[in-house]
Amino acid sequence: MPDELRSSASPPPEDPAEGRAVRGERLSALPAAARYLLAQSPPPARDAVRAARVVAWVVPAGLLIGILWAGAFRGAWRLYGEIDGLRMVPGLAVVLLEALLTGRFLWLAVARAADGPLGPSMGDDERLTRNPSLRACGAMAIVLCAMVQWVLVVSIPHVTPWWPPPDDWRSAFNFLYPRPIYRPLILAPLWGRWAILMAAATGRTAPGVDAMTASLCRSMGPRRVLLHALLPVVLTCIYFSRERNFLIGGVISLFAFASSYLAAQVLARRNGGQDRVTLFAAGQIGQIAFLAIYRALWPRIYL
Repeated sequence: MPDELRSSASPPPEDPAEGRAVRGERLSALPAAARYLLAQSPPPARDAVRAARVVAWVVPAGLLIGILWAGAFRGAWRLYGEIDGLRMVPGLAVVLLEALLTGRFLWLAVARAADGPLGPSMGDDERLTRNPSLRACGAMAIVLCAMVQWVLVVSIPHVTPWWPPPDDWRSAFNFLYPRPIYRPLILAPLWGRWAILMAAATGRTAPGVDAMTASLCRSMGPRRVLLHALLPVVLTCIYFSRERNFLIGGVISLFAFASSYLAAQVLARRNGGQDRVTLFAAGQIGQIAFLAIYRALWPRIYL
């Protein structure tokens, strides 16, 4: 083959400077993702450029929040112990952590979604960052979120830890197996943040949506939603497999998927489209739905 044909058939060599630029852009999207999840908008000029990069950090943020949940639960459990076999104070520690730090805008989004639109002059950013008074439905939604999440966390049974035997292929991942009581705490925020991406890929955007949310919704599609679902699905299948049980994690993942999709559809229809309020509300509903599904199927997992 002539040299000129051979050179045209082979792909061009990768430019190291271009690779560093791509990695730098991904890292620069991390603060933008944090600002978005904390209901703060980056400058509009950067939205369209960074939206696709911001998506990559949403699910890992859920994993980090799940680790914080497990850490708060463990610390409160060691300090306060149990009351009649129930871990009331540790469960309360997780709820307070979520309400005050890791998920406060998700709870507020549920309240705003329950209240309905506050008028054309107030956009979805302002509905989360400002503090207009909640209506009765919104206040009841926050109380219901707190009570349901606390009951679900407190009711997580404490069972004997199980690790794969040495002749099982899963024994290579023993270091990834926390005690069973911590596993749903790690996975619930993970599924909740993935539900935000599911909602972004579902339906049209609402009128007057902020630029970042509009760009985020445009960048999402079925392929990207499924791609970002790999981490929660794989961890769920690993954590909830026991002995010869391989399918229960997949079943729980399907239920979590369906719950997030239905929540996104209902919220979008009620709101006239997707905005940041409906995305965050879908994330909160998906998070609680996962805990409820786990608790309902617990006998299938450990008994």
